[in-house]
Amino acid sequence: MARSPWLLACRSGLRAATRPAPLAGPRIAFQDSSLRPLQRLLSGEAAAVPSLGAEVAGSATGPSPLAGLPLSFGFSAGGLLFPYLVGAAYALNEAGLLTEDTKVAGASAGSLIAGCFHSGVTKEGLMEGCQRVTVDCRENGTRGRLKAVLADVLDDILPDDCHTRCSGRAYIAVTEVYPRYRGTLLSEFHSRADLMNSMLTSCHIPWWFDSTFFSSFRKGMFADGGATNLIPTAPQTRPVRICCFPVKGWGDGLNVDIAPDTFRECKYSMGQMVSWAFQPPEADEIMWDLAEMGKEDALSFAAARPLVVASDSGVEATLTVVSRLRTMFASKT
Repeated sequence: MARSPWLLACRSGLRAATRPAPLAGPRIAFQDSSLRPLQRLLSGEAAAVPSLGAEVAGSATGPSPLAGLPLSFGFSAGGLLFPYLVGAAYALNEAGLLTEDTKVAGASAGSLIAGCFHSGVTKEGLMEGCQRVTVDCRENGTRGRLKAVLADVLDDILPDDCHTRCSGRAYIAVTEVYPRYRGTLLSEFHSRADLMNSMLTSCHIPWWFDSTFFSSFRKGMFADGGATNLIPTAPQTRPVRICCFPVKGWGDGLNVDIAPDTFRECKYSMGQMVSWAFQPPEADEIMWDLAEMGKEDALSFAAARPLVVASDSGVEATLTVVSRLRTMFASKT
């Protein structure tokens, strides 16, 4: 049975990387029906996910329902593959497609793009932050520490008015697990701290991020936004989806526009990419290479200037990691 890399990382992949001590306490069993989808997620059961629809241009049924809507960009979850998303985002900005008025959505690592870009953080500032996180986690470990390291970087690079700049422009995906299980997009931020906490909550991989299962946020309990919305998109827009994982062979239904294997063969294997999502690459050169890959792929997209942008066809985009990524490691039979 094929399994999600996010799920594998939370189980065997993370254990192999760090060999943490067994967690104390009883096994979690959710009696509240609102939490049972999370239990199914953690147990590896597939959830039925509706199709996101077909391409909109050239439809025999008439003009696209997205015609006339503004372009937007959605950035995927991806952990420490974040440099790929940085390269893609700022190349789209240089090409004039992604501007300060463009709505940007993101989950987990993608939420950092949405928040930092609209806060006015430069590409150089983000890559310097990437290097700080990479070096620190490589030397001191990632599991249970990533939240503190990332929070320090965000506190250093975000301006005082970042929440004002981002409100209505940045859409951050989070997964609410209590009082009810659902994916949510946040687009209004009350303070600088609220924006930071929104991004950190979107990045909260259970146990891995800071050795806690949930994040307490806005009077609820939340986890990684990528668990329920792998590549979120802003409402009332024509979305362009960017994924930092290669998508051929498993992600056809995701309608991804930019990925490491969209315009050329990905130079790294899926196993390498998943590993680097959870543990820093062994050399800084790989981090910079990922950023260059994102830049090249985004520029290829900009050069193509496709008139066809995939449509959600009115279906809420709640792509679950288990159901959409479970084919990544399918055993060949």
